[in-house]
Amino acid sequence: MSNIETFPELIKLHGLLSVIEDDLADGRAPDERILKRAIKRIRKIRKDENMSLLLTSSIPLSFLLEDEGSEAALKEMRKAIERTIIMSKFRGIRSKIGLNRPTRYVMTYPIEKAAKAFEFIEGIKPVVLTAPHSSPPLQDKKITAIAREIARISGAHLLLSKVSRIFVDYNRYSSRIYPARVFLERVILEKRIKGIIDLHSSNRLEYDVEIGCFSGQTIPRSVLKTLEECLKSNGVKYTKEGRFGGDIVWFHSILPDAWGVQVEISTNARENRVVKALINFVERL
Repeated sequence: MSNIETFPELIKLHGLLSVIEDDLADGRAPDERILKRAIKRIRKIRKDENMSLLLTSSIPLSFLLEDEGSEAALKEMRKAIERTIIMSKFRGIRSKIGLNRPTRYVMTYPIEKAAKAFEFIEGIKPVVLTAPHSSPPLQDKKITAIAREIARISGAHLLLSKVSRIFVDYNRYSSRIYPARVFLERVILEKRIKGIIDLHSSNRLEYDVEIGCFSGQTIPRSVLKTLEECLKSNGVKYTKEGRFGGDIVWFHSILPDAWGVQVEISTNARENRVVKALINFVERL
């Protein structure tokens, strides 16, 4: 298993340990399903010798020599994962600004000529909604209508894909050179966008909504708390463990200037509740 494959497992393990730590702090027995998931992630990470070494080196030697309780062990393990993620994030930043590889692509034509590949609806809030999988075939079901409704009522900007993900998946690293992603970056700069909400849907979710923010790296804690409050107040069940986000969130969120979050919506969720929660979220920003 390579470092690229192991890194997502590391982020997921961090989320699981946070859930277990919260349960212990509140005097509850950890969920057996969460424990099994954590063990599964650890086994996968152990197969990558380089990542295992990097993670182990992030744990203080004094802690390894002492007999600590379960809560302290979880906290120290979580901190070690955070240190490892930060080191990986630094490498990602180097890659973003071109220090790791030579520049191979140059946009030499006006992006307006390729405007049919996406649709942009201007808003009044410093927030942009993106729906990179909004066109058939293999589109995210219901997501176009959901995105339009949120943008219409909340005043957020909206960027919709007009080509199928079969041809161009705008949520991948390789699509950064395509007009829609170049246009999105320009919108973020020119409109002084403070937040990016990347919308998706799935029929394989256990919850109504899954939040992806690279274990908190792409969004301030205060903004994430506001999102959670809006979901709770509208009766939307959510989790932060399942997804860590795609390339739109990863690449275009540069804290503290602009944050990003991926919101994966279950096709079985009560659509009106989710829409109302996200409208409330945008309006509170």
